[in-house]
Formats: sequence, C-alpha cells, structure tokens
Amino acid sequence: PFGRRALSALARSVSSEQKSMNHHHQSESLKADSTSGISGHAGSAGNYSRLKLFYNDIYHVPLPEKHRFPMEKYKLVRLKIEAESEPGIIDWEPSPLVRQKELETTHCKEYIKRFLCNMLTERENRNIGFPWSFHSVKRALSSVGGTLGATHAVLR
Repeated sequence: PFGRRALSALARSVSSEQKSMNHHHQSESLKADSTSGISGHAGSAGNYSRLKLFYNDIYHVPLPEKHRFPMEKYKLVRLKIEAESEPGIIDWEPSPLVRQKELETTHCKEYIKRFLCNMLTERENRNIGFPWSFHSVKRALSSVGGTLGATHAVLR
C-alpha cells in the first residue's frame, strides 16, 4: 500500500503539474493579449484547463480479512490529493462503467458474459483475485471505464 510519503509526493506532483500547466497557459494568454490587442486577465477562468481525474472508490468490494489487496488505498489517494491540491484545479468525476461493446475490443464475448454472470471457472476467478460479487463486477467495469474516460479527456 501507499505510505504517507508516497501519497504526499503524488499530491505534490499533481499540484505542481497543474501549476506548470497554468503558468504555460498564462504566458500564452499574455502573448496573445500583447500581440492581438485583446484585453483580459492572465489566469482568469478559461485561460487554463483543469485536470480531470476519475475515481472508482464508490464501488467497494468486501474482501476476506487478511486479503493482500489494499482496497482502501484508492480512496485514501483521492482524499490525499484533494487535501493537498490547490482548490479548483481538479475536476473529480466518478469513473463511468465501460460498455460491453468497448470490452469486446479486448476480450471475447463469451468471457465477458461469463464474468458478468458469475460463470467463470474457479481458476479464472482466482486469477482475477477477488471473489465474484455485483460490487466486484461494477468495480472492474468502472476501473476500465475510468481508464477510457481519462484517455478521452486527454485527447480532447
């Protein structure tokens, strides 16, 4: 699991990256203002893009005691980043659930169906690492959906 130093470093990194992005956008805005005669304030709303981050800690999977996966770390990371970031620089969004059509680009339809309906073999379930439940299915779908959501957000 993440230690306090790692969480703090992650939060500082996100905040530092956002400050760097803001500075770049402010400089570009000032250049545009001085060359085009357009008046405005560098750093005003709209002169920089906010960082969009997705989270899926709303889907909690009950795990057996002493399970090696630290489920709570995801919420702790989000809370730490929220606490140590400048207010208003991050747009937090729950991870969307990936659609079956999107899953089919990587997994076969039969496997997806068996996963969604609790029909995987014992070995397949063991490879996933979590006991099957509706919560674990939602968490898995939101994990993939958050990755896709973040990818789309960056490409916009």
